[in-house]
Amino acid sequence: MTSPSTIEQKFVSKPNQLGVVAVGFSGGQCKPGVEAAPTALIASGLLDQLRDDLGYDIHHDNAVHAYEDIMPASDPDHRGMKKPRSVSAVTQRLSQQVYEHAKDGKFVLTLGGDHSIAIGTISGTAKAIRERLGREMAVIWVDAHADINTPEMSPSGNVHGMPMAFLTGIAKEEKKDIFGWIEKEHMVSVRKLVYIGLRDVDRGEKQILRENGIKAFSMHDVDKYGIGRVVEMALAYIGNDTPIHLSFDVDALDPQFAPSTGTPVRGGLTLREGDFIAECVHETGSLVAMDLVEVNPSLETLGASETIRAGCSLVRSALGDTLLIMPFMVTSSALGVAFIILILILAAQRFLLPGIIIIGSFVLFVLWLTGLIETALQLYGSLANVNANCQNYVQHNQFKGNSIDTLSWLTQTNICNCWKTAFAFEVVNTVFFLWMMVMSWQVNRDIYD
Repeated sequence: MTSPSTIEQKFVSKPNQLGVVAVGFSGGQCKPGVEAAPTALIASGLLDQLRDDLGYDIHHDNAVHAYEDIMPASDPDHRGMKKPRSVSAVTQRLSQQVYEHAKDGKFVLTLGGDHSIAIGTISGTAKAIRERLGREMAVIWVDAHADINTPEMSPSGNVHGMPMAFLTGIAKEEKKDIFGWIEKEHMVSVRKLVYIGLRDVDRGEKQILRENGIKAFSMHDVDKYGIGRVVEMALAYIGNDTPIHLSFDVDALDPQFAPSTGTPVRGGLTLREGDFIAECVHETGSLVAMDLVEVNPSLETLGASETIRAGCSLVRSALGDTLLIMPFMVTSSALGVAFIILILILAAQRFLLPGIIIIGSFVLFVLWLTGLIETALQLYGSLANVNANCQNYVQHNQFKGNSIDTLSWLTQTNICNCWKTAFAFEVVNTVFFLWMMVMSWQVNRDIYD
């Protein structure tokens, strides 16, 4: 069950307005296919869900931008960077697009695309926040990789591994057509940058993180403290008076949950942990923009739909979506217990009427039936088939021994069991209150006939 967010947004003046930019660009890395991600995400119904379920007014030009009109005819390597002019031109144009939405007070959602597009998204948001609010902006970078290589340090030369170096000013370039357009107003401070989920960091990047005192939480920290404590420490470091741009690379998730991505690394976040990060950042009321990047539908035929579904889940969580099944069950259970206690009290006072039981049982029957239908759709439905995911990625993919993979598998096993237990509990309660309603009706008929 979903509903519009009730969290008060501190830094977005039009909280129900959502500016969407779809970026079909893959030039920051070498594997084709990631440019198809925005189309796949939108075709899966993401924007419809954000509008219909969460109540957002979507501002989207109904285009997936490939920026072919601004691609240079020649783009030789520069300082070891591959396609530097193409990436620079695209991110400069994207920066202006994001800026236009953000300066108007709208939340900005960018669907990529490879992670080089963050040069455009973050620079555009940072500029708008400075102009509109007079504040610096923080960045939470959820990724398996730090993406803070300088051009000379990069082992591959792919610009999708360099965006934070340019955005923090650690990497500089004078040529206007090769990121020279990035000015101070576009940048973020290293003191306002936090990483979550790192597990594949280049040697040079480790040195940059240490020398600049950048706050970084690796998967070791997630295993040691738990995702709840890690997110709590990350948000405490940023502070509650700072606008936040969330840049989420889907490869932060373990390939078990997001296999269709260009640089998968085992031992990552579970989907639930990824959703939890997004939910917690939303709950601060400080989130002003989000990127979702590196979904590549072409790499995994069987895993593409799972990765797209995971990406949609991350976006919905960041924009205020919550699964209300457990709170709904708790409420229904509390009402059921109160109703049973009321019946016992009335029976003890010899004041129990069949009509009271019929009405109470009917109300609780409707509540439990509603929850049962919702859980059944989540568990067995075609749009969010939790049961199929549990069979494919948990039951048929078991791990043993002392490892991160085993811990992840045990966590997911517990989640799968909780879903099935909730379904069974709702079936039992639905049948129970239906039985009470029927029996009370029969008693009432016998009394008055």
